[in-house]
This record gives sequence, structure tokens and C-alpha cells, in this order.
Amino acid sequence: MNRLEEISLVVIMVTLYLNLYFMSSDVGFAGRTCLAVAIIGLNAAMLGLFVYFITRTSWEKQLAEMGLDRQRVYEMAPEEIQVSLRAFEFACTGVHLLVRAC
Repeated sequence: MNRLEEISLVVIMVTLYLNLYFMSSDVGFAGRTCLAVAIIGLNAAMLGLFVYFITRTSWEKQLAEMGLDRQRVYEMAPEEIQVSLRAFEFACTGVHLLVRAC
């Protein structure tokens, strides 16, 4: 995550730097439009990067909780995945019933 934080800080600094040009009277309408597109694009890309890493981390954590290896899941047939999910669901239901009985 340190690398993601570094990239985020760079994006913030570039955004602030580009926003300084909006204050200049030397920049025309077309220049401001290009700056706006660059700023919005840069921040949208950073947001997309955040979403990607959060989703990937969540996906890997879910697979680990189910006792599955990420590489193995991509090699499994759909039927094998369903069997693994049913076994996981059964194990969770059994634990849930055991906790309720106590």
C-alpha cells in the first residue's frame, strides 16, 4: 500500500499545480479546457486504481476465508467452484447452528 499512497500524493500535487494555471489570465479558454480534462482524467484514473486495489484485496480475502487459492480458482471448472461454495456454506451454517445452540 505504500506505493499507492505515493502515487496518490503525486496526483494531489499535480492536481494542485495544474489548478494554479486557472488563476493565470494568460491561459485562454482552450487551455483551461485542456487543463480541466487533464485534471479530471488524472483524478478519475486514481479513483479507478483505488477501486481496483480495494476490489482485488477484498476478492483475495474472500477466497482465503473460503480456503481457496486464487490461482486454483481460475483453473477450476464451474462445477468444482459450486461444490467448494456449497461446502463453505455448509460449514458456515453448521458453525452458526452450533453457536445458536450454546
